[in-house]
Amino acid sequence: NGKVVAQRAGIADLLGVYQGYEVVITVSVEKTMVHLENTLNFELADLKPVRFNVQENEVGIVYLNEVVIGDLANGKIELDESKYPTASEELGLREIVVETSKAKYVLTANLYSMLIETPEELDAWHAHAFANGDDGYYALANNIYYNGVYAGSRNWDKSGYRWANPDTAGFKGVFDGNGYVIDGLRIEAGYRGFVTILQKEGVIKNIAFTNAAYSAVGAYVCQWGCGTIENVYVQYAKDAATGYWDKNAAVGGTFMSTDNIFNMTGKMTIKNCFVDASRTMLTH
Repeated sequence: NGKVVAQRAGIADLLGVYQGYEVVITVSVEKTMVHLENTLNFELADLKPVRFNVQENEVGIVYLNEVVIGDLANGKIELDESKYPTASEELGLREIVVETSKAKYVLTANLYSMLIETPEELDAWHAHAFANGDDGYYALANNIYYNGVYAGSRNWDKSGYRWANPDTAGFKGVFDGNGYVIDGLRIEAGYRGFVTILQKEGVIKNIAFTNAAYSAVGAYVCQWGCGTIENVYVQYAKDAATGYWDKNAAVGGTFMSTDNIFNMTGKMTIKNCFVDASRTMLTH
């Protein structure tokens, strides 16, 4: 009826006759590019399919930086665990492309190593990062009422902790609190912090600790290292006073205790951080 309808992307020659002459018209068909406002969440630790509704029965391929990382089928995006990025520089808020036979859908996705919702998951993230090459992107999904001694932080000593020199060892990924609060987390005994050692690439950010207490050796947020601590708030509990608040103590702190162990080359950056010790009753 005088119309040509494209069926798929590509180049085609249209052959015909016009007033006795053979005619060849070359047509180039490109897929529609659709930019969506959707933001999807994925996490390597619990890699569930995520619903993504497009045209009925469409199937497709999911790309990150032109690398295939999953597929679309039955109205869901399923990422391939073996192709899921593990380095923090490839994680976080990213742009992904879902390509079907008729269109390319461009949308954003939060790619996490672990999205933390419970005290048990908070205990587990250190071990997950360790297995992930001390890297990854770990984030809070909500406020967490911990109310106990932190079981997740690994001690640093000759027998139980391999992170020693922050130039070469320690957490090098991102821990992002997403503006949420961890309440009642206590760190006790040994050489440790919430993140004990931080490499120069490592980041701890956007998190508040309320009703905090620290009686280990080092500092509450990070014992030592050379990464970045940013937008972190620590409010000490009323009974948070310990021997390491003593003016004669050799080691102690909130965000870090020292950044010059082993004459390391990197330096710690601490910015937009705040400590509230107004409720603390010092006993030493």
